[in-house]
Amino acid sequence: MGKRWHPVWLGVGLAVAAVVGVLWVPWVFVGVTAGFATSGST
Repeated sequence: MGKRWHPVWLGVGLAVAAVVGVLWVPWVFVGVTAGFATSGST
């Protein structure tokens, strides 16, 4: 226990959040596009 939030850990957290965000956005766009395409074709 007793771990301190050093700036290094904060930077790692931000980096991970940025990577997750970059990887997450395209999939949401693809999902929404596929949803519109499916609802439009049927």
